Amino acid sequence: MLDQEDNPRASFSEVVLSAERVSLSLRVPSGPFSILKDVSVDVRRGEIVGLLGPNGCGKTTLLRILAGLIEPTAGSVKIPTIPPRVGFVFQHTERNLLPWLTVEGNILLPGRTSVSLTDGVPKRLHRVMDRLGLGGLAARLPHQLSGGQHQLVSMARWLVFPPGVLLVDEGWSMLDLLQRQRVHQSLRDIARQSGAAILVVSHNVHELAHLVARTYFLSSRPATVAAELPFDPKMPSAERSELLWQRAKEIIGNS
Repeated sequence: MLDQEDNPRASFSEVVLSAERVSLSLRVPSGPFSILKDVSVDVRRGEIVGLLGPNGCGKTTLLRILAGLIEPTAGSVKIPTIPPRVGFVFQHTERNLLPWLTVEGNILLPGRTSVSLTDGVPKRLHRVMDRLGLGGLAARLPHQLSGGQHQLVSMARWLVFPPGVLLVDEGWSMLDLLQRQRVHQSLRDIARQSGAAILVVSHNVHELAHLVARTYFLSSRPATVAAELPFDPKMPSAERSELLWQRAKEIIGNS
C-alpha cells in the first residue's frame, strides 16, 4: 500500500522513498508464485540510486510497486508528500507517451494534473527540448518518432516538471552515446536542483557506476536484496566501474 506522511523535513539526508519488506506473490494453477520477498530499499532526497539484478528477477515489478501501479502482497511503500509526485520512465517506449498527443502535449502532460502552466513553463519547455535534441519535433505525434526519441520525450517531461520521486527503467537503452550523456547529466540536474529521489534500473554496469551514489543488488526470483554497494564520492570513475562490475559478477552470477 502507498502511504503518505505529513510535514517532511526539507533535508538532503531525508528519505523520500522507502519500501519496507515488500513481497509479491501471484496465484497460479500450480499454487502461489513468489516474485519479490521482503525487499527493503530507500532513496534519499537529491540521491540517484541504482538497481541491478538478473533478467526477469522482478526489477520492473518492484518499480511498479514503488509507483503505486501494483499492490504488494505484503509490506509497504512510503513517500512523504501529499499527493505523492512520482515520475516513471518505462522500459517499453510505447507506454511512455499518449499516441493522440503531440510531443509538446506529452511533455506538458504532468502540468495538467499536478501544477499550473505558469509563464515560466513554455520557456523551460523549449530549453529542455533544445538540450535533448528535440527542437523542431514539438508538433509530431508519437508514431512519427523513433524509439530513442520516445525515450528523450519521456525524460523531457520530468525535466520540465521535476517530480519528488523519479523511477527510470532502462530509460536510455535506445540512445546513442551523446544522447545518453545528455540524459545522465539531466538526471543529475533533476536530483541536484529539485531534490528528486531517483531510482534507476540499468543493465549497463559501466554507465550506472558513473551515475549513482549506491546500488542495490536483487537476487534471482523470488527476488530479495542480496547486497547494497555505496560508493565513496571521491572514488575515481574507473575504480567505481570496476568495483560495481566485480560485485555484480559475484552476486548476480551466483543467483
